[in-house]
Amino acid sequence: MTKFALLALTALFLINIYTGVLEGWGNNYWLSAAFHFLGGFFVAELIYSYYHNHFRSLPQYLQILVVVAMTMGVGVLWEFVEFSAYKTLTERIYHAYQYRVYFMGDLTDTIFDLLMDTLGSIAFLSLSLFFQKGSRR
Repeated sequence: MTKFALLALTALFLINIYTGVLEGWGNNYWLSAAFHFLGGFFVAELIYSYYHNHFRSLPQYLQILVVVAMTMGVGVLWEFVEFSAYKTLTERIYHAYQYRVYFMGDLTDTIFDLLMDTLGSIAFLSLSLFFQKGSRR
C-alpha cells in the first residue's frame, strides 16, 4: 500500500506540473481542488500505512486525529513550498523564458487547498475504517 501511495503522489505531482505549468491550467479551481483532495487522500494512506503498527495501541479516535493532523501538516508544508516557489521562481522563469507561471493564489485559495487536503485524509480514513469493519465480519 505504501508503494502505491508513493506512486500516486509522484503521478499527481508530475500531472500537476504538466497541467499547471506547461499547459497553463494552474488557476483552474476544480483541478486544484482535485489535486489537493487526492494529495490529502494518498498522504493519509502513506502515513497510516507507515505508522499502522504504532496505531494499534491507540484508540480509534486518536488514530484518526493523528493521521488528519499529520496530513494537515504536510499540506501546510506544501503551501510553504508553493509560496517559496512563487517568491523565488516566478520572475526568474519569466525573464529566462518569457513564460508567466503561477504557483499559488490568494489566502482564500490557500485555505481551500488545506481544506481539500483535510477532506482527502478524512475520505481515506472513512474508506479504510469501512473496509476494516467489513473484513472483520
